[in-house]
Amino acid sequence: MVKTEPMSTNPFFLTIIVCVSIICSACQAQNHIKLNVPTNNIDTGVYKQLDKRFKVSAYKAPKHLGGLTPNYPIALGYQVLLDVENEASVQEEDWIEGGFISAARKILVKTPDDYVLINNRLELQKMYAPISTKQEALAYAILNRNGFAVFDDFYKRKKYRFVGKPAVSSVLEKNGHYIVKVFSYVSFGCYHPYYLETVQVDKDGSVKLLSKIKSFYDPADDSMCVD
Repeated sequence: MVKTEPMSTNPFFLTIIVCVSIICSACQAQNHIKLNVPTNNIDTGVYKQLDKRFKVSAYKAPKHLGGLTPNYPIALGYQVLLDVENEASVQEEDWIEGGFISAARKILVKTPDDYVLINNRLELQKMYAPISTKQEALAYAILNRNGFAVFDDFYKRKKYRFVGKPAVSSVLEKNGHYIVKVFSYVSFGCYHPYYLETVQVDKDGSVKLLSKIKSFYDPADDSMCVD
């Protein structure tokens, strides 16, 4: 009868387990590095000029938008909607939010010729479609959904209260589509959950929301009400 060592103490099996763990960790880290492409930001020194020209309040765009093609410098902006009851005044807006006073989010892009203001998803699609890489799919989904990406380092900033297991952003290419996970946050009101959104990004720039579930909370927001 041949005596064998238990798998847990056999050097051969231990070596295999260690190698597999290293490879898996490296692959996961590499995937995050590929998606975690820094945003090409518009110089903050021109924000006042953009505010005056486009009647917006410019601010820095989210991280991880560097996969956009073309990768022009970018910023975001808020534009107050003074006539929100007039349907004609908001029919071209897609990213409306606010409390007592509503505002529309805008996207500012510095092209080689001039600055361009993107007002809605159709204009966003015209600027960036077709979508041809995972990095671009993530960045495009962030802008389309008015969201942001979350990776492991995000959770090191604060102690969050999770609904289920902590999730991170990812992109899966499947059947000619990109299945992208991004996050969104409810800023206004007295209830401020972070949502995990799963969206389908088609190569022509079409975006379809597949699911939206509560992911986590920041305990510091529990008693905060924003109008």
